[in-house]
Formats: sequence, structure tokens, C-alpha cells
Amino acid sequence: MATDKIQLGASEGGIIEEGSNANGSWTKWADGRMECQGSITGEYDVSVTRGSMFIRYGPTITYPQTFITPPVVHSSYESTNGSTDDRDYFTTAATPNTTQCSTCIWSPVSKGSSVHVINWTATGRWK
Repeated sequence: MATDKIQLGASEGGIIEEGSNANGSWTKWADGRMECQGSITGEYDVSVTRGSMFIRYGPTITYPQTFITPPVVHSSYESTNGSTDDRDYFTTAATPNTTQCSTCIWSPVSKGSSVHVINWTATGRWK
């Protein structure tokens, strides 16, 4: 797995490292903060009943760098074809740990298999 990494001095606005690999990109600050971000694309159905909604458990986000404590993770759904049907979906991130986080895709109506893109950001500490 290739990794691109740039190390910067703390005088560069507090950012001391930026990089990317197959799992996404990251920025590390001198004060110990770290932000990782990326996206996951896959074909999934959203058809399991959960209350009055339908859900697809997964996929799992693997961060490009390890946090020292579980980060705060935000996810969002990106339209893949511009269809108004895409407005029926949203995502949530669940059970983050220091290396990965589960996601869920939700819809108010049962949906067959289609391509979904989940964009995510994880914010926490590297030291």
C-alpha cells in the first residue's frame, strides 16, 4: 500500500504532517489533533426493516492513520446518478474505535441494490 506523506514544521500554521493512502487522507497538528477523511463506494441494498425505516449495516471505514482514542466520525451520502431517488438515503457512523468505524445506510423505503458513496471525516487525537 503506497503512502504519500509530507512533514511540515510546526510554524506552518500548526500542521506538522499531511498524507494519504488507500484508506483516505489525514492532517496532523502539533497540538495532537488529527483529522482523517475519505470515501467508500460500493453496491448495497437497503432493505432490512428497522422500526419505520430500512437500513443496510456496513461498510466499515478504516482510517488512514490510527487515533489514540476513538474519534468523532461524521458521514454523509453522495448521490451517484443525480436521481431524485438519491434524496431518500442518509448515513450514520457507529461504534468508532481507534482504527475503524461501522456505517449504516438508511432509507424511508426499501431499496434494491445500487451504488452508494459514503463520504466521512474523523476528528480526534494522534498524541
